[in-house]
Amino acid sequence: MDVKTILIERGIRATRSLGQYFLIDDRVPSRMVEYAGVERGDVVLEIGAGVGSVTEELERRAKKVYAVEKDRELCALLRERYDGKKSITEVIEGDIMKIELPKFDKVVASIPFSISSAITYKLLLHNEGFGLAVLLYQKEFAQKMTAKPRSKLYGRLSVISQALAEIEILEIVHRDAFYPPPPVKTAIEGEREESRINRG
Repeated sequence: MDVKTILIERGIRATRSLGQYFLIDDRVPSRMVEYAGVERGDVVLEIGAGVGSVTEELERRAKKVYAVEKDRELCALLRERYDGKKSITEVIEGDIMKIELPKFDKVVASIPFSISSAITYKLLLHNEGFGLAVLLYQKEFAQKMTAKPRSKLYGRLSVISQALAEIEILEIVHRDAFYPPPPVKTAIEGEREESRINRG
């Protein structure tokens, strides 16, 4: 997917204050979907679908995809691509923090950096559980989630995250994988719901 060309043709610019950075390296969403082990029986939630870099990979493998996007222009673009009869993707226009989440098995998303904490807490505290999540975070945020007690990054986020999920940093993603390049490195992180581990 030529993300840069799509953005330029549409006149869409990233809003940095909202933490918008678009994935342009197709290998990254492909690996995210691999890490999540998405299969034909899975119903997947994507948060901040953007122009559809991750959506495209999910469309090939999942049973159903709920692609949540707040930006109206981006939603229009996504609907043009995925509203056909053969598509398994349902585009949901709205603020992820305000909408009622659909039922899903897994979450795979490159989330807006500016609301990483809010999204993480919403997933971790979701009454119906979140199953397995593979999310793209700012590197330092991901490190805070996995930080050990008495380390510099250990805090409230670390305690809550590790109490409710099994968390692992899967890889560091270079800035060049995004357009525009963010000022920080990012990390793909895997989170498996703790309650489901205990039940298994």
